[in-house]
Amino acid sequence: MLDYEYYLDVFGQHTAQIYTQICLCFPATATTPHEDIVSTLNNGLHRLAMAFPWTTGNVSKNYQGVFTITARGSTSPRVVVKDLLSTTAMRSMRQSDYPISSLDEELLCPVRT
Repeated sequence: MLDYEYYLDVFGQHTAQIYTQICLCFPATATTPHEDIVSTLNNGLHRLAMAFPWTTGNVSKNYQGVFTITARGSTSPRVVVKDLLSTTAMRSMRQSDYPISSLDEELLCPVRT
């Protein structure tokens, strides 16, 4: 388990709550072993966290009222996997070559930004 506290600079001392979401779309077939995909993503995120530990943390105010990034008890960033292979939305996005306007946050993201 990682234990740290990183102070955010003046730009990080804001009161608005924001999220940074990354959406990756991979081609897959019905026979693609999804466990292998998830395992590969988790292994990569674990390696990322070892090199850049703050990617696993939560932003919160510390006892002095200063925003910091602190460990959240996990050694990897959270990954959310949604299998949209058989959905109409994914077929439509694939056919239109994934324009940014088709990336519906409600469908793809675990948290609204």
